[in-house]
Amino acid sequence: MLMSQASPDRLDRIELILESLTTNQLALQETVRQNTEEIHSLIDIVMHSIQNAEAEREIIKQNQAEIRRIWEYLLRQSGNGRSEA
Repeated sequence: MLMSQASPDRLDRIELILESLTTNQLALQETVRQNTEEIHSLIDIVMHSIQNAEAEREIIKQNQAEIRRIWEYLLRQSGNGRSEA
């Protein structure tokens, strides 16, 4: 008789544990989904930043080349930087 009385309590506890586990699992799935979306967003931001950095690096190279050409022109015009007075 004690066994039959204990079984429903035990089953109730097991059922509560399973419900809790299910709730936790659903919450974790939601968290994983949100984290995955945030990671994809961060990857997009990083890739965009890399592309911008590469474009800026190319512009800097072009500007340096132009500055070098101007500097060389000025040196030729002024006799290598020495004025002849």
